[in-house]
Amino acid sequence: MRYLRRLTLGQARWVGIDAAFVLALTGAALAGLGSTFTGSEFWWIGMLGAFLAVLTTVVVVVMLRWPSAVAALVVVVWYFLLGPVLTLRSQGLAAAGPDSWRVLVDEALFGWKDLLTTLPPVDGESRLLALPWLLGLVTGLLAMVLSLVHTRRPLVAAPLPLLPPLALLALVILLGVGRPESLWLQGGVFAVLALAWLGLRYGR
Repeated sequence: MRYLRRLTLGQARWVGIDAAFVLALTGAALAGLGSTFTGSEFWWIGMLGAFLAVLTTVVVVVMLRWPSAVAALVVVVWYFLLGPVLTLRSQGLAAAGPDSWRVLVDEALFGWKDLLTTLPPVDGESRLLALPWLLGLVTGLLAMVLSLVHTRRPLVAAPLPLLPPLALLALVILLGVGRPESLWLQGGVFAVLALAWLGLRYGR
């Protein structure tokens, strides 16, 4: 523990605020898949991925002061370590191993195509759960890493971490149904959260 960096109260506060907004924006974007999957398990799995990615980034990059590439490597380990038990139970591949890892790689590469060619609502316990799991991990990692970028140009630094959640929102809209029921959540709540975070970061 002596190798961990001690954060000041102000630093810890801002890291906590950034992490909270990353999770909130990720959750708002993922909610757009509510009309695509049955049940809400997809949302909880995606949010678990985002939480683990954010936590990993804070510990590895902020506290241990290791490169962000190490955090990315740990996130990849999370994907393959917990992915089988979270997303492949219905396939009988709940244990981590070559077979389950092969399915996870396949879903990471072609899951979007499977989702687009499957009539909604998609079974909320199918192997396609690997997609929100992956999206949560990637969005949480990228957004948190970008929130830690330091530059003297606030017009550049402030909006940087918004890019991954915005990309996630656009992807969810493209992968979702034509007329999502939660359009207000995808647009209104996301916009309010994004503007609030942008204002806080710019003021910082």
